[in-house]
Amino acid sequence: EALDDLDKVPFTEPVELIARAKDFLCVPEAEVAYTFESTGTTNSPKRIFLTQNDLEKQLEYMAVGLNSIIDRKDRALIVFSYVNPRWAVGSVLENVFARLGNPSFLAGNSLPLEELKKRIQENKINVITGTPSYVARIAREIGLNGIEKIICGAEPINPFRNLLELQGADVYDAYGCVEAGFGLAMECKEKKGSHYSQTDFILENLDGEFVLTTLSREAMPLLRYRTKDIGTLNNERCGCGSPMERVMEIQGRLDDMFILGTGENYHQELFDAALLDIIPDYRLLVSRDNGSDKLTLEVPEGLEDLRKVLLDKVL
Repeated sequence: EALDDLDKVPFTEPVELIARAKDFLCVPEAEVAYTFESTGTTNSPKRIFLTQNDLEKQLEYMAVGLNSIIDRKDRALIVFSYVNPRWAVGSVLENVFARLGNPSFLAGNSLPLEELKKRIQENKINVITGTPSYVARIAREIGLNGIEKIICGAEPINPFRNLLELQGADVYDAYGCVEAGFGLAMECKEKKGSHYSQTDFILENLDGEFVLTTLSREAMPLLRYRTKDIGTLNNERCGCGSPMERVMEIQGRLDDMFILGTGENYHQELFDAALLDIIPDYRLLVSRDNGSDKLTLEVPEGLEDLRKVLLDKVL
C-alpha cells in the first residue's frame, strides 16, 4: 500500500530469470517487441522482454542522461561488443544518439586498432563509448588523439579512470544492467556519482547490494530484483542541481567475491584498481593448500619480481 511496505515483498533472484523468464511476462507474448539478453559473463544469460512502449521509454530516459554531457557538435564512436545481437547496448546507444541529433558509428571491439584509428579520423570522432578496459587498451596502443569525451559502462571504471583522464578527455561513467534495459544511471558534469530516475526505478541498498524495482515497465516488471552489484547510494542534492539520487562507486559483484583467511571478503575490482595501472594483464588463482587459503598471482613474463610488491598493495 505504501513504499514502506516494499520490504515485505520477496526478492526476485537472477536464477529465476534464467530458468523461467517468460513466467514474468505481464502482456501477451505477441506484444513483446524486443528481447534483450545479458552477456552471461558470470552465469547463464538472462532475458528481458520489452514492449515497443518499454523501449521508447528506455531510449528517452537514456537520452536525458546523455544530454547533460553531450553537445550538438559531438560525433560518437561506439565500441561496445555486438557479437551477441541480443546484448544490444551498441544499437541502443546508436538510437539514443540519434534522438539527440548526434551522429554515431558502431565499431564493436574486434576491429584491428589501426582500422579503428582510421575510422576515428575519417569520421571526425570526438566521443568514444565502450567498456573502460577496452577503451584503456585503445589508449595504450594507439592513443586517443582528438577524443574529448569518454563514456564508459558495463564494467567498474575506477581501475581505468586515471589512465583515461591522462588522455586529456572528460571521462564519464554510466551504470546499468540488462535487467534495467542497459542504461540505469549516468554521471553528470560534476562526476560525483551517476543519477538515476526515481520515477522509473527504485534502488534499495541492502548490505551493500543494489536491489532493483521497475516502476514503468509494461512487458516484464521486476520487483526487488537482486542485481548482485555492490556499491553505495547518495541522496544529497548534487552540485549540478539535480535532486535525483546517485549511484556512487561500484565496488564489485557478489558473483566475483571470494573469501580469504579469517573471513575477509575480496572482489576482483580491488585487484584491478591496484594492478592494472602497473601491468596490463594478470591472472589470480585462489585455492586451498593443507587447509589454508592460497592466493597465486600470475603476471606476464619479465614481471615476476613485481609479484610481491603487487600483492602487498592489495593484501
